[in-house]
Amino acid sequence: EEQTLIFEIIRLSTIKNDLYESWLETRKEEIQIMPGTKELLDYLVSNGILMAVASSSKNTPAILRITGLDKYFKEIISGHDIGNYSHYLNKQIEGKPVPDIFSEAALRLGVNTKQIVGFEDAVKGVRAIKVSGMLTIGVDTEKKGFLTEADFVIGSVEDIAKRLASSPITYKAVVFALDGVLTTTATLHSEAWKAAFDEYFRYREGLYNEAFKEFTQEEYLTYVDGKSRYVGTDSFFKSRG
Repeated sequence: EEQTLIFEIIRLSTIKNDLYESWLETRKEEIQIMPGTKELLDYLVSNGILMAVASSSKNTPAILRITGLDKYFKEIISGHDIGNYSHYLNKQIEGKPVPDIFSEAALRLGVNTKQIVGFEDAVKGVRAIKVSGMLTIGVDTEKKGFLTEADFVIGSVEDIAKRLASSPITYKAVVFALDGVLTTTATLHSEAWKAAFDEYFRYREGLYNEAFKEFTQEEYLTYVDGKSRYVGTDSFFKSRG
């Protein structure tokens, strides 16, 4: 039974990722840079602030290339790093809410976390940044009110970009999450997960006569968002018993 579960986790995760990767090609017009992002990044560059992206998604490098944002970042930590051994951390890198990807970013940049600002749109990501020791800014684009652990909460990076022009620079680096912070790809992620899980449960309805229960946005935010795809799938399956 455990082997069957592992197989299903891998299969569902692969279906989701294949769908998402295909959408990166067929729905490129939906992959947009969040309002205010370029203005903020240009401002930080002009003031000599180091920048990194820390994301659980293995598609992070591709999305940064598609949007042209890759040129801004000295370091990019992605899902490809999770599970690998870090010589900086002297351990295997774990995903959110463990702070490893943010701590790794700080160490690669060579800046103490107390001198770094971190931006995140997911609850688990906010928690991870907070634990790392960075000043934590939650980006609550959809005004859901979930990011209560952040030091500050903004509606978008556009909000902070407007304020920074008149604010003194008191930090040395900024670390950004990707989806929902710099780009609109968070929506594609949640839609791909929903399509994969709904197809799976409809299959089980037909095969085992199980009642179909739609995968919800609340389940996505609670069990999947901010985690690597295998961990997120496992977490969701356990929630459904």
